[in-house]
Amino acid sequence: EVMGLLAAVEAWVAGRDHAAEWKRWEGWLATIASALAGLPSLITSIEQPGVANVAPTLAITWDQALLPCRPADIHQALWKGEPRIAMHLRPNGLLVMPYMMEPGEDAVVAARLRYLLENTRCAAYPLPAPPAADVSGAWQLEVDYVRGNGRYQLELRQGGNGVLNGSLNTPYAQTPIQGHIEGTSVTFNTTLGYQSSSTTYTFHGRLDGAALQGDLDLGEFGHATWRAQRC
Repeated sequence: EVMGLLAAVEAWVAGRDHAAEWKRWEGWLATIASALAGLPSLITSIEQPGVANVAPTLAITWDQALLPCRPADIHQALWKGEPRIAMHLRPNGLLVMPYMMEPGEDAVVAARLRYLLENTRCAAYPLPAPPAADVSGAWQLEVDYVRGNGRYQLELRQGGNGVLNGSLNTPYAQTPIQGHIEGTSVTFNTTLGYQSSSTTYTFHGRLDGAALQGDLDLGEFGHATWRAQRC
């Protein structure tokens, strides 16, 4: 085990051309982004790496009213297709991680994504339910992690069609949020941390009277629960 670890370290330090590897990843993501160009409302952007699998990632988002297919439907179709394609699912889109890809697979992913986004339509695509209330304002947010809890200040601004913007304020930073409210269902996300230690926090919850509460998805770090009360 020790010799295996030594060989891995030596390969990482002396045996890999990290600049060329990074350029290759960016090229694969560019192939996928180029294949999706021109689809209604679809936007692609490059995000910098998080804690694991240090590589650039491609975020794919779209307006479901203009391109009427849900991210979850596309995610499931990719997973069940042939060949099977695994991607990260987000509330408003998908995330492509190139770290485990092999040469030539970028073209396969690009073609499959383009086909699904052009041909997958919700059988009965529902119009979003109007927001049950205006959640704009200041909230005291409390998160219960597996070990310990955190208290934060949440500022929400609610716009047309239930779009949410604002900020999450911690003792160390202020980060922007984006999300939406549909009926009593609320979803928003933000990113905390810096560069390789950054983590996307995705809040799913419901408006219950004067409170918000629900589940917090921390990606590779698991889940937590949260609740918020107006200040």
